[in-house]
Amino acid sequence: MERGRGVGIVEMEIAIEKILTLFGIRYWASLSDFSYGEWVVYEDNYPKYLISAFSEDTKSQKKMSIWLRKSNIQEIVREINEKKKKKLVIEISRPIGFRLSKVKGILEDIPFDWLD
Repeated sequence: MERGRGVGIVEMEIAIEKILTLFGIRYWASLSDFSYGEWVVYEDNYPKYLISAFSEDTKSQKKMSIWLRKSNIQEIVREINEKKKKKLVIEISRPIGFRLSKVKGILEDIPFDWLD
């Protein structure tokens, strides 16, 4: 992980696959097999945020860590969606289809103001 430019945001560069499925184009960002307690959060079917249960480098990560001690990740995402009118999803498995391309992308922390 690399630190954002002095704004307290942690970013992670990751490979994002563009996949053609029966239901259209989907995107998939996979974490390594050794990433425990980390989730990729998709906004509008595109990987955008990274949640890490054990990292507390920023205010957002500290707040998320506290929430994860009290609740599970699916309930937290559902609560953010309801309060902030977002369409966040955590994909569990890679979509079945043909990989069209693979590009590098950046995942960021969930914005702190969403965690009120």
